[in-house]
Amino acid sequence: MSQVRVLRWEGDAALHIGDRDLQLGVSTMVVPFEWARSTSWIKQEGPSKARTMLITPAGGWGTRGGKTNPLPTPMVEHERAQFATYGVMLLAPLLAPGVKLRRIADANGLKGILVEHPRAQPTELFFDGDDELVEARNSVPDPEGGAPLPQRFRFSRERMPGPVRWPRRLTLEQKGKPYFDLTLTRFEAAFA
Repeated sequence: MSQVRVLRWEGDAALHIGDRDLQLGVSTMVVPFEWARSTSWIKQEGPSKARTMLITPAGGWGTRGGKTNPLPTPMVEHERAQFATYGVMLLAPLLAPGVKLRRIADANGLKGILVEHPRAQPTELFFDGDDELVEARNSVPDPEGGAPLPQRFRFSRERMPGPVRWPRRLTLEQKGKPYFDLTLTRFEAAFA
């Protein structure tokens, strides 16, 4: 069975900060459980003012205006955990050695499993009656070094075209409050 080696997407996002919503354009590439590169820009400023973040097993760096600087360790740990969630969403990696799956109680009519992957945060996945992934819950390190942040992803039933079943939209809540919304305009997966 071939495995997804690289995920790439582009889209429109909203970052909810306090009482404001920051509208962003995004372009992201993820090698599941290995590294990720994400470029984002404030919509009204355009891509010429983009910021790029690179997260690798060795660390993390941010680039803006042609200058690259290392990211603080808590931010790297936060982003690494966030990007690992995308690997868990693929589902096929959950069959790899070392991954533990356990059935958990249903929630709101959704069937649940707990995923313990050695390179991701423990994550609860919830599926609807058609066995579509519609929700994920986990906790990730706080980017500012505080207590872990509980979060919930919700995935649209509308999927991107292609061989990988991937949601067109995802919403993320942290600590029970809206945090991030993403609507994809382009998606592709490359296989090993």
